[in-house]
Amino acid sequence: MFLQGNAAAALPLLDNILKRDPYHLASVYLKVEALIARQRFQEALEIVDRMLLQTPQSLEMMTLKGTCLQHLQRFDEAADLFEAVLRVSPAYIPALVSKGSICVVKGQLDVALQCFDMVIGGVETSYFVSLLNKGVILSQQKKFEEALVMANKALSISSQQPAMILKANTLLSLGRWQESSELYDQVLKKDPSNAWAQSHKQVADRMIELGATVKQ
Repeated sequence: MFLQGNAAAALPLLDNILKRDPYHLASVYLKVEALIARQRFQEALEIVDRMLLQTPQSLEMMTLKGTCLQHLQRFDEAADLFEAVLRVSPAYIPALVSKGSICVVKGQLDVALQCFDMVIGGVETSYFVSLLNKGVILSQQKKFEEALVMANKALSISSQQPAMILKANTLLSLGRWQESSELYDQVLKKDPSNAWAQSHKQVADRMIELGATVKQ
């Protein structure tokens, strides 16, 4: 239920299950995810810590604890946990995605790229997120053609707004003003109040106008 954007309604239902079975792994996991969705990070962390006393080797719980720490901006502790998980299971996708995200925050872009490259080919949702993250990093490194490849791959999976904006931004950086403007238009049709798309479309449209003026 909270995965559909209703974490508040999901929490009482999960609490009822956990009253009968406090260590029901799936319900604990879902409750922690719901608390994270509600930005109740410290409460989520305390639940995970209690669960880890019962299941100290659980990769799911270790990764979830790392996610809580990440939200609390305790990045070094979170990174250590993700590394511990990956020593046990080097291809564990949730830990790879989370480690990559922390590396982006810490400016360790090459390591982040390695993590996202390892995820590509895994579960579709993680694949999509990793393509987006890799595209953003490549853009930051001014490797715009490579970033465009990542954006197109992401869009082949889903036309979600982040993928459209990544492609539009990359086209803008490549000087492909018209294509960029058209993509921002598509974003604004779905989300007319998107300030990022509005401002960047204005830049693209202005460059189109300047190009037309120069040709005249």
